[in-house]
Amino acid sequence: MLLLASLLAVTAGSGEGTAEPRVRVTDAGDTRIAFAGTRHRSLGRVVSTTSSVPLSGAGAVHYDTQPFALDDQLVFASLRDEKTPQIYLRAADGSVSRLTNGMDAAHPRLTPDGKRVVFDAGTTQRDLWSIRTDGTGLKQLTDTPANETSPTVSPDGTRIAYVSDAGAVGAQIYVRGLNGGEARRVTSPVNGTAGEPAWNPVDDDANRDWIAYTANTYAGPRLRVVNANGGGDETLLAGGPAQWRAHSVAWKPDGDGVVFLSPEITCECEGDWDHVFTSEAHSSQVPSLVLNEDREVRSPTWSGSLTGGGVIVERTSAAGPHVVTLQDIRSDGADPRDLGLSILNEDPAADTNTDPTKDPLFQPGPNADPWTERQNYTPDGRRIVVTRFENTDAGRVERIWTAEADGSKPQPMNLGGRQPGDWDTDPTFSPDGRFLAFTRTSPGGVGQPSRILIANATDGTITGEITPPEGEETGGDAQPTWSSDGKILAFTRNEEIDGAGGNKHIWTVPVGSLGEQKDLSEAICPGSCEVIDDSPAFSPDGLSIAFNRKSGGGDVDERNGILLTSLDGGTCRVLMPAGAGNCRTRLPDTTLSGPHQPRDAAWTADGKGLVFSSREKVDANSPEKLRMFDIATGDVTPLTAQLDGRQKEPSVQQSVDLTVRAPGSVPTVTVGESTTVRVDLVNNGPAASPGTTLTVTPPTGVQITGLTFPGGSCTASSLQCDVGVVQPGETVTVTVTVTGVTVGDAPIDWSVTGTVLDPRPTDNTGRTVVPVGEVPPSPTPTPTPPTSPTPRPTPRPTPPPSAPPVPPAPPAPQAGPGLTLTAQPNPGYVGGRVVVTYTVRNGRNALATGLRLRIGLPAGIPNNGPPAGCDANWVCALPDLTPGASTVVRVVLSPNRALTAQVTGTLTTTGTDANLRDNTARQRLRILQPRIVAVPEIGKPGFVTSVRGRDFPPGVPVKFTWKPGITAAAAPTVPLANGTFIGQLLILAKDQTGPRIITASGPGFSPVTTDFLVVLGTVQPPDEVTRR
Repeated sequence: MLLLASLLAVTAGSGEGTAEPRVRVTDAGDTRIAFAGTRHRSLGRVVSTTSSVPLSGAGAVHYDTQPFALDDQLVFASLRDEKTPQIYLRAADGSVSRLTNGMDAAHPRLTPDGKRVVFDAGTTQRDLWSIRTDGTGLKQLTDTPANETSPTVSPDGTRIAYVSDAGAVGAQIYVRGLNGGEARRVTSPVNGTAGEPAWNPVDDDANRDWIAYTANTYAGPRLRVVNANGGGDETLLAGGPAQWRAHSVAWKPDGDGVVFLSPEITCECEGDWDHVFTSEAHSSQVPSLVLNEDREVRSPTWSGSLTGGGVIVERTSAAGPHVVTLQDIRSDGADPRDLGLSILNEDPAADTNTDPTKDPLFQPGPNADPWTERQNYTPDGRRIVVTRFENTDAGRVERIWTAEADGSKPQPMNLGGRQPGDWDTDPTFSPDGRFLAFTRTSPGGVGQPSRILIANATDGTITGEITPPEGEETGGDAQPTWSSDGKILAFTRNEEIDGAGGNKHIWTVPVGSLGEQKDLSEAICPGSCEVIDDSPAFSPDGLSIAFNRKSGGGDVDERNGILLTSLDGGTCRVLMPAGAGNCRTRLPDTTLSGPHQPRDAAWTADGKGLVFSSREKVDANSPEKLRMFDIATGDVTPLTAQLDGRQKEPSVQQSVDLTVRAPGSVPTVTVGESTTVRVDLVNNGPAASPGTTLTVTPPTGVQITGLTFPGGSCTASSLQCDVGVVQPGETVTVTVTVTGVTVGDAPIDWSVTGTVLDPRPTDNTGRTVVPVGEVPPSPTPTPTPPTSPTPRPTPRPTPPPSAPPVPPAPPAPQAGPGLTLTAQPNPGYVGGRVVVTYTVRNGRNALATGLRLRIGLPAGIPNNGPPAGCDANWVCALPDLTPGASTVVRVVLSPNRALTAQVTGTLTTTGTDANLRDNTARQRLRILQPRIVAVPEIGKPGFVTSVRGRDFPPGVPVKFTWKPGITAAAAPTVPLANGTFIGQLLILAKDQTGPRIITASGPGFSPVTTDFLVVLGTVQPPDEVTRR
């Protein structure tokens, strides 16, 4: 069962801001959009003839394509950082670096020396380029009116072969010098068009001039090989295999063997899809099977040595092209990922059906699931709730699951009253995270009766059910959604009009009074309201609802659109199609103009736009893609048009943009005196930020003695202050009281976190330098002559040491994310606080995604608990980091015993990382137990004893107290740089005899004690000193 973080204050109240003007609420940040989709593409390593596994290992996988390997290096194209593909290099250790920026690049190939990559790029017209494997030296190789693609380099590195459509003979293979020169066509149009050239990698007389390629003939693709000098063009395979339909050939390292794709069926394989085969060139033997998977395999390449290597392929990341999985993409259209959770099995007829009266998506054939599924982010943006079909003893059922926002740690929700054959779907959390509204179909199945239930999100207990009022159709309620204040639910209900079905209306109901339901569509529909209004979505401000509309009453047409209405229906407009009139008129036919079947609108977090799905074309088998609609301008921007497959049912991740504002420095404060620092915690929106917490990291030179904010205060010694909810555009000022302890500049670090994800964490930290000066000297009075015996002179106190310097922050890593770790102060002291800071910085190479930080702390030392975004196992899900960005995670330790241990951190990523060596960090941490001893441990009234200390914070003033009895007034003792001191404590002459306890106390450690015995004057230690 999902245990949500505490979000109860999101709607219950708000933190009080300062009197300063509200800050401008920013647009939706670099958040993600989750959706259900098919045919996501990624790279796989072949491990058997029936299986390939993700090349990057477990976890979310990126949209990676077109691999090419040379020894243990691999280049490929990917959408990791931009909407258009860029070129990436994967090194032998698994590290990945980005090579290109701002291009539309494809077909990368390494040069034989492994130092450069050749590729093609362009939008309307493509040319050849090359770049070094360190990302420098970008060079354009061709610049002609023709399209030049698919380059491959000769084994001596001097020539390049490629595909060009120059002339009237269609695409053919051309050869020229790598550094320039005249291009010469080497293939003949007699064999059809030519593509996918692959130069033999062996530099000897028998191999160096041969280029394998795909000839596209009327009978289908065939593999051929041509001499680069024009001396021959023949089939690559002999005998029967020469006539195989085959393509995408790649050489093995020995220059004799090849791997390729073919749909031909042998005794080793079956299925009408491309299989991976291997064969010797010019062999008439039946090629051997390498891989038989229904994953729409492309671009096989041989990686590693001939004996120890294997085949890498591009393929669908799901088990098949019609397996629907949970996926996501950034709001700018970059970095689509498959999150690895299967949702349903789509009817393959969805690809081929052209009859608009049939709907294989929602009325599927046998052994397929309907697209009655939804996914939504939790209110904090850190998890996803999703519906998944699964096989059980009761048959195929649909259940509600939760997972981390990257698809990890999936677990089913145990919802009350569920029978074995029920279907649960349409899950959506209340804004405070306490309740889940969902649709239950019982018994499960297409067309079975459904109802809307409300459950306690913690234990799954059903707390409410929406029951249709008298006269309304029962068993047809679905698609609940919450208003932003959590007070209203909107949903879809089947309607009979004039005795006929085929209609749906949007209804609303107060959560606190489920019987007071209202038909919203009735106020804003044309004619007799024979419409299908469904998929309602509340705007972030809770004042309006967006929904789909199409013709009802059984009509099958292209009158579709997305509408926006107020909650009472008083204001309603058609968002799309543009110029469609008002909501009470019939929508126009969009067969020619589009959009085609727009639906499933989800609001962006800032309320300025909608993400929706629509078909690419009017045809019934045209796959849906996601698009972004700007409400102010009406502009539509494609979001997933560059992807294969179908993308539906979007959900936008909730986010905030927190900022710390603090002065860079403050005026000097003297030792023992205090000053205040105003630290502003700013929420730039677009969502409210519950659990907004300031963490203070002071050096040993100062002590935090006060933490207050408007309407509340926090325990200063905790070094943390939770100010509650900060609304979008609000600023909460925390006034921090700082007391000087040791002389020197004391840099205090600040950081802010909240329960809701912040995708722009770089500005969540700040630093203020507090100069601490010496106490001005005061006049020394003339001492009264002492009585006999003469006391020994008091030793001159050693000047207090300056505060130890705080090491500067390490530089950002050059490429990919890296981890650094500090513990401050170190050593720490029993009874004090140690702030452990984990800093993750991303280099300038590429977007860092799928970041996980595993925190390792000393066992048994109390702490403030896992920070926001971290689970009970101290594994923290971090936001994506753009190049140059950083994020900080801080943990406050409260040491209760002395120890020497290690504080550790391990950073992992499923994304691009060019250097894996900086992903671990450790710090030796010492916790000291201050101790004192009295020398001697016995004395009479008037005696001055020596109190000696060790393992104290250097420079921190230590005061002595005496119980029972009266402690003589004395200046604090200041420990030396090595943590030791020798102080003096006077036993007043009028003090009584008996046992005493001497206590040493001060900032940053727990008080420590030692025993002392006051005796009569007849019992005294040698060399006793007394005062009167």
